[in-house]
Amino acid sequence: MAESAIRPKRRRSDEHMAKKRVQEKERGKSRIYIGEAIQRWRELRQQKGFQSDAQLALFLLDSYEEYIHAIHGWDQETLPTTIIGLDGKTTEGVFHSSAMM
Repeated sequence: MAESAIRPKRRRSDEHMAKKRVQEKERGKSRIYIGEAIQRWRELRQQKGFQSDAQLALFLLDSYEEYIHAIHGWDQETLPTTIIGLDGKTTEGVFHSSAMM
């Protein structure tokens, strides 16, 4: 049997590696970790037929806003929120979408 030639890995330039690190850092800023909910997320995404996580996220956000508006009559400028910190403590508040712009 003929042995296949093993090629050494190509050495990337420092410039290429620096650019790659910057891209990864930027990509990491948009990551959201949902822990144990990932299995339910994947099932819902498949059930709804979405092609991307972004589509499912927008669907869920839109559904939440429609629900809040229907139940309480609040508009999208002031949606109530409950923030759960890493320590498990909750904080009640009102989300002002105009503050995000």
